[in-house]
Amino acid sequence: MPRKQDTNKGENNWIQIITQTLTIILLALMTFYFYKMQATISNLMILVRDTGIISDDPANSTLRAFDGTISIQDSPVLNDLDSSKVVVIEFTDFECPFCAQASQTMAQLQKEQPDVFFVHKDYPLKYHSQAEELAVVARCAGEQGKYWGFYHSLYETPVITNETYSILTEKHLIDISSFMVCLNNPEQLDRVKRDFDEGLAIKVDRVPLYIVGTYTTGEQAIHINGAFYSIEELTTAVDFYKNR
Repeated sequence: MPRKQDTNKGENNWIQIITQTLTIILLALMTFYFYKMQATISNLMILVRDTGIISDDPANSTLRAFDGTISIQDSPVLNDLDSSKVVVIEFTDFECPFCAQASQTMAQLQKEQPDVFFVHKDYPLKYHSQAEELAVVARCAGEQGKYWGFYHSLYETPVITNETYSILTEKHLIDISSFMVCLNNPEQLDRVKRDFDEGLAIKVDRVPLYIVGTYTTGEQAIHINGAFYSIEELTTAVDFYKNR
């Protein structure tokens, strides 16, 4: 007759075997679902790049198709509306460090793609205390035909002070008297807020964020058939729509 100690030892061995088996099964299931998820994400990204069409995914704005109208009435733009085939609409914030990094890619893209129509939309985040002010400053430079140069200078400058404004206005040959009149014009801030409201309406939930696609022109607006993209996808997206 087996001793009680031997019986307990046998029971413990079985418990260890069952526990190890369950652990192996659990790890196998976790590995399976991990790679399944990775494959799904990969397929979604390929679908966006290769077709520009994908169903809404609330968890990630960069995977949303866009078929709608964007106002360009008061927006800073670059290149010719009528001769371009592809449009890039950007939603950015001048106080956002990620937007500053992305502006380097945008600068290169603008240099290399003279046949792409670029549109800037201000999307100042509420917790960035200078964002609205900087957006107005850039727009006032734009009133003198200096928007994009000033835009890139703002992103290249880590700390913005009154002294910085003086340096940048001198660098870009801004007429100070006209510039000051513009800064005190409430319409400029209203335009920034209209951009923000427009972005909110189409569920822009982060900056920087870009809409890329083909478009048709309307009265002070364009209708875009495309999708939302991150800065990492931007160049690939532009190439796709140009060759579509």
